[in-house]
Amino acid sequence: MPPQILIFGLPRTGTQSLCDAITLLTGESVYHMREVAMHSHQPAWISLLDRKYRDHEAPEALIPALKDVLEPYCGMADFPASIFADSLLSAYPNAKVILTPRNEDAWFNSMLRTLWAGHLAATAETGNSNITMKGLRWKYHEYCWGNDFPANGRVYYRKYVEEVKRLCEGREVLEWDVNSKVVEEEVGWERLCGFLEVSVPEGVNFPWTDENAVKPAAAVEGGKEGEAK
Repeated sequence: MPPQILIFGLPRTGTQSLCDAITLLTGESVYHMREVAMHSHQPAWISLLDRKYRDHEAPEALIPALKDVLEPYCGMADFPASIFADSLLSAYPNAKVILTPRNEDAWFNSMLRTLWAGHLAATAETGNSNITMKGLRWKYHEYCWGNDFPANGRVYYRKYVEEVKRLCEGREVLEWDVNSKVVEEEVGWERLCGFLEVSVPEGVNFPWTDENAVKPAAAVEGGKEGEAK
């Protein structure tokens, strides 16, 4: 079954909570960074990133390879899949779309303490290979912000959100801000279920993961599940 829900947002914007919530609602899995290593998808994503950024292939040309990875899932979120918004919106014109913006300062500081710190620590290790999570991490850090997140991360964030909004013109989009001041009203079950047109689950707490709590940099280990939340 092709993905019915496309969640576009950068790591550290609440994507894992959304994936877990949608899985509870549908009983089906949503593709997230944590799926990559579990299913040895690193080579596929490295190839797709190279084709997009190095070879400048058209978005439509990447669709078959994206479908090979994503079509067993009811939806997708987070890096690396969310990097391919133009291809995925073209491939799935009837899918529900969720955008996960976040207060820029909160997002930037969370990235510094987690993904960027983990990348720097892993870069110092030896034995790099392009079929590992380390190799995949290097690709997206290089292509997205020139391997210098402190200098270029904010620019990428702004361009990414603007580009997704432009690509989604004419489509209904749910904007889901994990830093909303009124969490229960703005980003809880009722708003998500209303958008997806499903019933609110009774007696089930919303599955907040670590989007509301920053993981210490020392706990971020290269290539392990949950690196990008």
